[in-house]
Amino acid sequence: MKFSDILGKAIEIICDDEIALDTDSKKRTKLISCGNMVYQELVEQFVPLKNNELLEFADGILMYANFAKPIKDILYIKKNGTSHNFSMYPSYVSCPIKGIAEVGYIYHAEEVGIDDDIVLPPQFNENILALGISSEYFYRSGLCDEAIFYKNRYDNAVINLTRKRASIHIKGCGLL
Repeated sequence: MKFSDILGKAIEIICDDEIALDTDSKKRTKLISCGNMVYQELVEQFVPLKNNELLEFADGILMYANFAKPIKDILYIKKNGTSHNFSMYPSYVSCPIKGIAEVGYIYHAEEVGIDDDIVLPPQFNENILALGISSEYFYRSGLCDEAIFYKNRYDNAVINLTRKRASIHIKGCGLL
C-alpha cells in the first residue's frame, strides 16, 4: 500500500480542504510527520518488521552496518540448515562460524516518503493507519476531543488485528 493513499484517507477523515498532497505547505508537512510517527510506532510496538539475508561472517563477526536494513534484534543465524548460538554487541554480532550464513532479524522502520510503499502485514489497510494519522494530526492541531475519538478507534483496530487468537473447541452435547 502506498503512503500517499493512506494520507489521502487521513485527509478525508480530517476534512480540511487546505491540505493537498501535491502542494508544499505546513499542513502537508505536519500530516506527513504524523504519518511517519504513527507508522514507526506501529511497527516498533505491535507489528515487528522481519527480514532474512545471506551475510558473510569474517572471523565470527558480522557488523550491523552490513545489513540491508537498520537492525533491531536478531532472531536466528543458520548455516547449512543448522542454527548457531550468537551474541549481540553494540556494533556487531558474534557467532562461531565463518563464511556465508542466513540471518533472520527484526528491523526498525525507516522514515517513508509520500510515494513510498508501506510494509505491513496484509490485515492492515489504509483506513486503519488513516485513523491513527488523523488522531495525531488532531492532537497536534489542539483538537483534543477529535484526537481522542480517532485514537480510540485506531487503538481498538490495532489491538483486534494484533491479538493472538486461540482455537475454540466446542464440545458436542450428544443430542444427535
